[in-house]
Amino acid sequence: MKILIADDERATREGLRAAILRFFPEAEILPLASNGIEALDIAYQMPPDILISDIQMPGMDGLEMLETLYEKTFDTEFVIVSAYDNFEYAKRAMKMGVRHYILKPCKDQEIQNVIKQALRDLGERRSLRLYIERMHVDTTETGLSGQLYTKNELVNKTLAFIQSNLDSTDLTINSLARNILFVRPDYIGKIFKREVGVKLSDYIRNKRIEHAKELLRNGNDRIYEISEKCGFGDNVQHFCYLFKFLTGYTPSQYRGNVSEQETRLGT
Repeated sequence: MKILIADDERATREGLRAAILRFFPEAEILPLASNGIEALDIAYQMPPDILISDIQMPGMDGLEMLETLYEKTFDTEFVIVSAYDNFEYAKRAMKMGVRHYILKPCKDQEIQNVIKQALRDLGERRSLRLYIERMHVDTTETGLSGQLYTKNELVNKTLAFIQSNLDSTDLTINSLARNILFVRPDYIGKIFKREVGVKLSDYIRNKRIEHAKELLRNGNDRIYEISEKCGFGDNVQHFCYLFKFLTGYTPSQYRGNVSEQETRLGT
């Protein structure tokens, strides 16, 4: 197993490496990183199985680094190490599926337990993903109709989940693939594009905007409220930019003029 350690304190980096090798002598410790930027560079060259990272580091903090790797679909188990018991940090980490959190100063027994659990979680996820993907490869829509996750069922489950979670900022290809479908993001992306005819990311984006148009036509919600209900959270600026990019109108312009015209024309 490959383990990457990122911490701006040299003593902590060295201590973690020594403790891990004591309990897991077969582990391959990748070059130690003193900040998130260094860790990203190492991870791109040598993808780790487990990444242990401090939260507060110069240049790029641990959570920013983990978010970047998560979006790049790294099949890595993340472990957060921090001197701060901060709920906001934990909440951001949980959005990326992080389940392992160690408070400094790190105790050897706690390090051992967390690495064991991370390895178990990683092994279970990879085994389940491999099993499901083999099911998809070896079955057809009619051959195993009604059983777990045929390709047709996979697409239908994806469509239903998207429709029911348009208000969630966590509705991304990665979170959908890893936490709901238990397959690789690129795998569901290929199946979805082949079966539906549009990229999954584009489909999610378009459904969010269609939902926004419906809310603008049929309600009195403020623009920031519509942004939240369509999964953009408090990023109203991005919502307005994307809405205009796709429709040619700002949300306010659409509500004032275009929606009335579409309603009269029945579109």
